[in-house]
Amino acid sequence: MMTTKPKIEDRIEPRRRALKGGRIICPGNIITYNCRIRDFSEGGARLEIDQWYSFPKNVIVEIGRLELIEARYESEIRWTKGKQIGVKFLRKLSEDDDLNSRSSSVH
Repeated sequence: MMTTKPKIEDRIEPRRRALKGGRIICPGNIITYNCRIRDFSEGGARLEIDQWYSFPKNVIVEIGRLELIEARYESEIRWTKGKQIGVKFLRKLSEDDDLNSRSSSVH
């Protein structure tokens, strides 16, 4: 009988399973991609997209859709695997943050 070693996680908080809509917004707010949030924690999330794209390292992740936006985060893409993307949240944006000016300043 074979046993497998548990996968070592490098995140601090455990992720909770989710199935929410969202968007990935590239710097400059020029290009956005719809995504699904498959799981998330206070520090990051696993996103799923319909088609693979080459994303910049830093993006804004929006959780929710249209007028039902729950949260926006300045985020760093930490890994990609096929159509799945792991992001680390760098900072939660407040409702007062101007999305256009914030997305253009993400490096």
